[in-house]
Amino acid sequence: MKFLKRLLSNKLAVLGIFFILIFLLASLFAPLIATQDYSEMDLYNVLALPSAEHLMGTDEMGRDIFSGIIYGARTSVLIGVSVLLFGGLVGTAIGILAGFFEGKLDMVLMRIIDTLMAFPSILLAMFMIAIIGTGLKGAIVAVSIATVPRFARIVRSSVLKTKKNEYVDACRVLGQSNMKILFRHILPNGMAPIIVQATLTFSEAILIISGLGFLGLGADPMSAEWGAMLSNARAYLMTKPHIAIFPGIAIAITVLGFNLLGDGLRDTLDVKEY
Repeated sequence: MKFLKRLLSNKLAVLGIFFILIFLLASLFAPLIATQDYSEMDLYNVLALPSAEHLMGTDEMGRDIFSGIIYGARTSVLIGVSVLLFGGLVGTAIGILAGFFEGKLDMVLMRIIDTLMAFPSILLAMFMIAIIGTGLKGAIVAVSIATVPRFARIVRSSVLKTKKNEYVDACRVLGQSNMKILFRHILPNGMAPIIVQATLTFSEAILIISGLGFLGLGADPMSAEWGAMLSNARAYLMTKPHIAIFPGIAIAITVLGFNLLGDGLRDTLDVKEY
């Protein structure tokens, strides 16, 4: 309860939670909220301005932009969860191994991580896409790999810090196994920075894959994905800017929401930078 009170006392964190709730509700109830099927084309209303029939207007194919935004939220949830499951779990496993066992294993793993961290996330993702191939699945795998180094570094630092506590030494004296000490004592007490990083990674994944979609390296241009919608709108920025404005606002609000929540969690959990 104290944690929740402290978090809710942070006005920016509450604003972030509000944005995230809108995002999650839109993705969960997309078929009920969307006014039309995004794949349906209204060739008589191509590039139409916002109206009662099309709340955010239509794109160059006559598709309803509002429906695209709503279904795009569902795609973004898929992206964020997939990246966290793959990149987060792999990075966490590497960080645990490096931090708990240290020695030569730590040195080898961290040199690999350092090499990956030498590249900006989006450049590393583009490099992986060149190997894996384009498309939403390829982009998710690429971004997941790009997020591994940050998780590994943060988890390693958290494990190194937590394992120095006296209760860990007491557990060793009592004869508890390494795995029991790690998963019952060290990892639960070092979860705070991992939770904060997971929140920030969710927003970063959406932002990077939207960027890849804008460059034509991510989702199918015909799909309901915010980056792909922005890419399709490039030719009409001067004449029909609303086609790009609404997907851009959706990306900005969602990313801002997760970043505000991440900052709020960092302050509430008193997480220091690693």
